[in-house]
Amino acid sequence: MTMKKLAAMVMALTMSVSMLAACGGDDSSSSSAKDSSSAPDSSVADDSSEVADSSEPASSEEASSEETSSEAPVEPAAPATFSAFDDTKLICGDIEHNGKYRIELYNQYGDTAKDAGFDIEEIDFTGGISVTFDIAGMADQEREYDAYLMFTDSSWAWGSWNINDNNIGSTKIKGDGTYTVYLSKDICSSLNPNYAESNMGTDEEGYPGSAWGTTVFCVDIYELAAVEGLLPKDENGGVIDSGNITISNVKVEWWEEGADPEYVEPVDTAMAAIDETTYVTYDTLAAE
Repeated sequence: MTMKKLAAMVMALTMSVSMLAACGGDDSSSSSAKDSSSAPDSSVADDSSEVADSSEPASSEEASSEETSSEAPVEPAAPATFSAFDDTKLICGDIEHNGKYRIELYNQYGDTAKDAGFDIEEIDFTGGISVTFDIAGMADQEREYDAYLMFTDSSWAWGSWNINDNNIGSTKIKGDGTYTVYLSKDICSSLNPNYAESNMGTDEEGYPGSAWGTTVFCVDIYELAAVEGLLPKDENGGVIDSGNITISNVKVEWWEEGADPEYVEPVDTAMAAIDETTYVTYDTLAAE
């Protein structure tokens, strides 16, 4: 073999190795690039994951917020208001000489106007008013007596003067115990056939508006004074005879429209007027 051939073979071998190495390097580089382009970037994946994670709770919270707001309870009407009452300033007995036993809390035309048991200017409501009291000492614990709230506010729009309005708001007293009488907006409605004649001021829909203050505020109990034999004021030297009956723990309560206490009954304005009832008076007792 000539030196020339040997050099050519060496040159060819060297070139082959160089080309092979070059090809191998290209393949490796290509493979790396391919792998790099096909595999997701970890930082991008993490960011994407965080976005997905953060978006889900936000969506959930948003839905929860919408659900809560749509189902949020309606704001209730103003709660009832209680007034502390000084029982020592009550005037009780047959004040009008008609056989009724009257519990006078306030009367602009009576003695309580001089020294009331509470501040009448506190009274301010749109729903109704009530009086709860304890009574004790009646001679006949089995006899029933009808009691009702006699009331008018300062404007005379609210008013109750007798047992009426299908007896709603009144109560029957039988024996010592705790009793409640009340006046509601429905009772004072001119739409109520048992109140229309007594109505002295309502709104366009036939209901009294807001009540403030009071002109007359009493609880009247039919027959009790006559049956108990209590002396009328004008027959007892101007002194009111209460006998053995005691009234205590008086609580005055008023409330806003829509916040009626449990004891307030709805008025059926379609009902006919109640039958007139004859109550015992001093005259009927004398006739017997």
